[in-house]
Amino acid sequence: MPNFYHLLMGVLLMLGLTACTARGQQPAEVSGTVLGWTCREGLIIEVDQQYPIGRPVCTTHENHRDAIVGRNAIAAVNNADFRRRQGQRLRFRYAPADSVAGRVCPGWHQRQPTGLLYFTIQITDSRL
Repeated sequence: MPNFYHLLMGVLLMLGLTACTARGQQPAEVSGTVLGWTCREGLIIEVDQQYPIGRPVCTTHENHRDAIVGRNAIAAVNNADFRRRQGQRLRFRYAPADSVAGRVCPGWHQRQPTGLLYFTIQITDSRL
């Protein structure tokens, strides 16, 4: 009987180590172009087409002069850096985000969500 116990514990240990490794993996690194910024959803990025992680978007910009239009766009909800310029190239790591919880926007900002998928990003290179 002790052999069965040791075997069972060994299997459980290996499964636990495999799960830890899978959860500890680094997020994927991709590149894209800044489309714009909204108060509600942060930086809007058109991800390069070889990384199909985004959704189509067409929305008016905060200042109502420009529209944000893309085919493979994501919302970087943890990045409120509105100083990044439209057209700027970025390389970044990403991970899915549940929501835009915690963002407080004045009443004149866009109130309707764009329908984009939310991600948190870590910019690794903005000199592309």
